[in-house]
Amino acid sequence: MIRRKLLILPAILLISAVTLVSGIRFLSVSLAKNKLKELFPQSTVTIKQCIFSPLSRLSLQDIEIKKAPLYAITVKEAGLNYTPASLLRLTIPRIYLRDARISIDSSKKIIPELVKYASKGNPPGLFSFRELELKDIKVQVKSMDFSASGNFSVNIGLPGLALEYCCINAETFRFENTQFKNLYFCAKRNKPEGMISIQEVMFDKAKIKNIRSSAFLNEKEIFFGNLKGEVFGGTLTGAARLMADRWSKYEGDFNFQGLGLDDFVIELELEKKFRMTGKINGDLKLKGEGTKLNIISGAFYADGQGGTLVITDTEFLKNLAEKTHEPVNILVEGFKNYHYNVGTIGLSIDKGDLICEAKLDGKNGKRDLIVVLHGFNLEGGE
Repeated sequence: MIRRKLLILPAILLISAVTLVSGIRFLSVSLAKNKLKELFPQSTVTIKQCIFSPLSRLSLQDIEIKKAPLYAITVKEAGLNYTPASLLRLTIPRIYLRDARISIDSSKKIIPELVKYASKGNPPGLFSFRELELKDIKVQVKSMDFSASGNFSVNIGLPGLALEYCCINAETFRFENTQFKNLYFCAKRNKPEGMISIQEVMFDKAKIKNIRSSAFLNEKEIFFGNLKGEVFGGTLTGAARLMADRWSKYEGDFNFQGLGLDDFVIELELEKKFRMTGKINGDLKLKGEGTKLNIISGAFYADGQGGTLVITDTEFLKNLAEKTHEPVNILVEGFKNYHYNVGTIGLSIDKGDLICEAKLDGKNGKRDLIVVLHGFNLEGGE
């Protein structure tokens, strides 16, 4: 009788363990579905499988979240890594999301929604989390303020959202009015081998091509050094940084050599307003947050060859005549084919208005021009 009881006991324990594991799997799937339906209202949510290893891992696999025609999200695996010791400390060392496909097609802005989710930091609950890993995430996004096609992997320290590792490979990437083509960025915290390369960046109509730079990631910033690129037929060099307290904050110092003013006019489609030739060199400093530029200061100088300026915009000449108290016909004649030998252009920003002040000097006298672009930002000025 005693022997029979001893044989039954392991069977009971085994059945209890299997029942407990099965119960945890069922509960985990149920809780995850409910949470996802809260985050994605009116969506269909399916989770095909749950793997539970009591001493190390809880994994949900083959997750689908759909709301046609707005978005479709599939995730191969999402889960938690832990140890018995970490559970006793009410800590989860890592939460992860791997091999995901995200497709979004929206007529609304989605950046505010992404910022809202990111600002939550640690998920609420009994446990604290130490690291978030997103690996092999492929995106296809179209919206009013953001679009992207590519993939990325990232590790983020919690709860402070400290970036530990990031690798982005995007065929196209657009934020508001700024567009990137073939962007590659990869950096690991406190490792010197990070880099960024971009085939083309377009700010409205202005293009910067073949950008390459080293990238160093630390707890305060991402620093881009030895930056090089091509713009308006000339070159740029310099350095820039993104601030870690808010990744939308940035600043940069740049030097430009051999910028072609004729390329400038053609690329920005300004031929109906004026035509200009010559090359300029100079420096530019900027600081901003998101699409808002808070500081712009720059000084550019014509090279020794000088150039020509022809203003064809009669409305601009009328406004200039009112400011200078000169007859319009004299200004029109003076800017028919004005040749300058010496030229300086200063850039500054005042309460959101970009101020361009040009001082030119040639055999036909001096010309001073001030052009103000109201409401200037990376979304496009007026």
